[in-house]
Amino acid sequence: MNSISGSSDESFQFIFSRNLTEKIKRFLKGVSATLVLIFFPFLEVNASLSLDAGNDLGANGLASNTFEQSVSIDLHPNMEAVGQGVQTVSFGFPLPPGTIISTSQIVVVDENDQEVPAYVRSLAGWNAMPPVSLLCDGYQSSGNPGIRSVLIQFESQFDSGEAKSFSILLNRTRQLTIDSEVDIHTTLVEVGDGIYADHNLAYRILEPGVLAAIEPQYLSCTNLTTLAGESNKNPDMNATDQAQNNFFYTAVQEYFGRVVDNPDDIHDFVNGSAAYWLYDRPQTFLNGYLRSGNVDQLREGLRAANHYRNEIYTKEECDEKTTLLSVYDCPGFFKAKNTDIAAPYKDSKYSYSESLVTAYLLTGDEGYLANIPLVTHAVMENVNFDSDTATERHRANGLLTTVMDYELSRDKNLLAYINNAIDQLYARQKIALDGVTVNGCFNYSPEETDVDSFSPWMSSLLANALLRAYQVVGDNRIPEMLVDLAQCEVDRALFRTDIFISDVVNDPFPNMLVPYYIAQSYGEKRDLDGGEGWSSVEHAIDVALPIALGAYFSTDAVQQAVFLETTRDLLKTHDYRIRYWTRDYSGRPLFRLAPPRKYSWQYKNVGTISWVLDKLDNSDWLFVAPDETPVEPVPVDPAPGSSSVDPAPIDPVAVAPAPLVGVNFIADDQFDHGVDNFIAAGVGQVTQTQESPLSGVNSLLVEVGSWSKGAVFTKNFAWNSGVSGKILKLEAKAKVISAESGAHINICAVAYYQDNSERFEICDILEGDSTTVKSFSLVLALDNAKQLSRVYFYTQLIGNGPSKFLLDEVSLLLSDGEEPETDAPGSEAEPSSTIHFIMDGAFDNGVSEFVAAGVGQVTQTQESPLSGANSLLVEVGSWSKGAVFTNNFTWNSGVSGKMLKLEAKAKVISAENGTHINICAVAYYQDNSERFETCNILEGDSTTVKSFSLVLALDNTKQLSRVYFYTQLIGYGPFDFLLDDSSLLLAQ
Repeated sequence: MNSISGSSDESFQFIFSRNLTEKIKRFLKGVSATLVLIFFPFLEVNASLSLDAGNDLGANGLASNTFEQSVSIDLHPNMEAVGQGVQTVSFGFPLPPGTIISTSQIVVVDENDQEVPAYVRSLAGWNAMPPVSLLCDGYQSSGNPGIRSVLIQFESQFDSGEAKSFSILLNRTRQLTIDSEVDIHTTLVEVGDGIYADHNLAYRILEPGVLAAIEPQYLSCTNLTTLAGESNKNPDMNATDQAQNNFFYTAVQEYFGRVVDNPDDIHDFVNGSAAYWLYDRPQTFLNGYLRSGNVDQLREGLRAANHYRNEIYTKEECDEKTTLLSVYDCPGFFKAKNTDIAAPYKDSKYSYSESLVTAYLLTGDEGYLANIPLVTHAVMENVNFDSDTATERHRANGLLTTVMDYELSRDKNLLAYINNAIDQLYARQKIALDGVTVNGCFNYSPEETDVDSFSPWMSSLLANALLRAYQVVGDNRIPEMLVDLAQCEVDRALFRTDIFISDVVNDPFPNMLVPYYIAQSYGEKRDLDGGEGWSSVEHAIDVALPIALGAYFSTDAVQQAVFLETTRDLLKTHDYRIRYWTRDYSGRPLFRLAPPRKYSWQYKNVGTISWVLDKLDNSDWLFVAPDETPVEPVPVDPAPGSSSVDPAPIDPVAVAPAPLVGVNFIADDQFDHGVDNFIAAGVGQVTQTQESPLSGVNSLLVEVGSWSKGAVFTKNFAWNSGVSGKILKLEAKAKVISAESGAHINICAVAYYQDNSERFEICDILEGDSTTVKSFSLVLALDNAKQLSRVYFYTQLIGNGPSKFLLDEVSLLLSDGEEPETDAPGSEAEPSSTIHFIMDGAFDNGVSEFVAAGVGQVTQTQESPLSGANSLLVEVGSWSKGAVFTNNFTWNSGVSGKMLKLEAKAKVISAENGTHINICAVAYYQDNSERFETCNILEGDSTTVKSFSLVLALDNTKQLSRVYFYTQLIGYGPFDFLLDDSSLLLAQ
């Protein structure tokens, strides 16, 4: 356990709405900080982050990318390490997902391929496997995600300043191990050269005494940044890649002997304007290193990160003040921008944590961890995703900062904030302002105007944040959002002009493609900023980013080609500006930065464009939207009520018109004309086959790799289409052709509503050793008062592949009738018997074995019962389980059934805005730890009694280990509600 004091689970115990926070601030104006914390203790900031890294994660199963690798590193000694005898080399070594599950599988060898004794420990684990579309070619997105980064220490001697070459061997057992760790801080040296030579800071800037530069080809696969393409791989990027290197040296005032004395070019990056630090200056340098391997960019990136972390207000500094809420509106803010520590409102644009996370993973220095919760606090309380005026830049910072924190801390409150942010952004794209057609932009009213508009260049920041969120939380709406945003940029953000035709002598550029600075969302295309291109031409390269991402995630080849052509045209505009700013004048830099902060907005995320162009130019890549969500390792015995993490796939293709209820969405259910819009998700394929069909002439042959989705059919509904129903019913026949021992296939139906991102699902199992045709009939009860956003059918291989099976007579339909009394797999008959588990569902004699799980309590109440004389009062805290009823079965009890049915009445007593309760039935079989669940929602703003009737189809050939009824608050508490007439029964 590597920890700084405290627990990440406590970092943000109370997160209140922005409106409540603002009201409290106004009310408490002038009140001392001491009184604030007495009466409002939730405003306390816990500045701590604890990581349980784990040196051996083998208990989470096998990893999928454990092939041997040899990675070159070059050691660059600081002059203080030269000629000083044996030095401890200490550095962080990031790992691609699914590569290493034990630190014993990392070996250090010298230039003669001789093993060197080394100390290796984990710095962090991967939270989950990223989607396969975000991985390097040859990597799989399945299995144990493994270790995120390790600290490596070994000894070496440097008799000169020349770099020494070593290699890191992955997935080879280490024979020579150093048992104890050297304190990292003893391996650091003070920086005293370059822009820090004459600084007057109150603290020291430190850097590693020996820098370890890792080869960029390997680094691009570690996902330290998402889709980080290497430099100098694509001809369209040649000028940009060279400029990223050339202008970097101007950004750190390194002119290689050139005399620069013009006052316009003398910038104090250490003690001067805060603007130099916008857009994460340290991460910009580190991203350059990750792409190119340039050790100077690594050095300056780590120096800048060390500098930046010392410029963040700490809780201790803020606690010394007793002015207006200084303990609240103070920790985590950047000092250089917010010089008045006691000011009640500060600018959070300068609070970011991506570089803090990256620096930690590259060094193992836990000093970076202490700042991350502080920065998160500053951003979360100053970015409101519900606002109609917050810019894309603010939203991007709010999303990216919390995603970076969650990537390390796994704090459930952060995940809730992230999910809400994505929900709000998705809705903003899907809901037209003022009744005008949706256009894919994140429309709002910036600059305090009444005109619906958006910022093309700030949208680039938001695209990057969404991309990182896709890597970390795997929300499958994000590819669709990025495609829609790219279409918005192409349609509304760009214009052609000749105004720059004479900017560069003998280098005319007519009809240049230039973005608007602030674009009008609807009607006439125009720049609300009024700059006519002069204020936005420097943003051509960053506007190219979201359009490139649109090309990467588009499922339409024609659309992809348009996006690619537009991306290249914007690169040509940027190439022109590179030539414009490359000027050989006496007393000035050859590569001029005006303003200096533009280096970060132009080059921080440019590697993503390189990745996209390299991928699309060298393959027939066309994105398919599989269900490739990161999945946590399955616990051996999940706790009752534990949540499932597996968001549904979204087909980025334009949604279809609303269907009629009762119509089978799968038009060619016997596959007589092809595969009928089924796709292969993950590793595998789907094909029509005439070989031994299950019925008729054809079947669907599904071939699937280890732990992958097989066949997926998705039906999307347009926003406000009005489509709803009481039942989603899936029917199919299936037969296994071949499978590995112990593997099985989940056959599932899933539904999502338009008003939230909760997943409602029902599944059954096709056993891998089955040799007969099995019929499936699954019924998912729905709330027909709520519009659906999508429904889908999918199959999932649970276990190692390959596996082949046939599907036939497949139907997926909505019904507005009542669900049948039984819809068990393979049977239309009435159940022969039922077992009732809840003996006192009217709660006349107490709480009927219900317990409170998490923060809250359950009590019998006679106050306004829903029926009879009593009800169950459930009081639940933020994101907690409320009432849970569990029935466990003894091993080999022989209990099985065709259907688990939950019925209940519920009514809200009080709730926070935007919250709801999940009412769920769950079953587990004895032969595996897979969870089978169906849920429905009790809205927090409901004022009436709602009746629930949920049906979970079961495999009656398999013994059950437990069944249970549970409730879960989605959102912040407190939330009080009543339950009555509750039943949980098993139909046999």
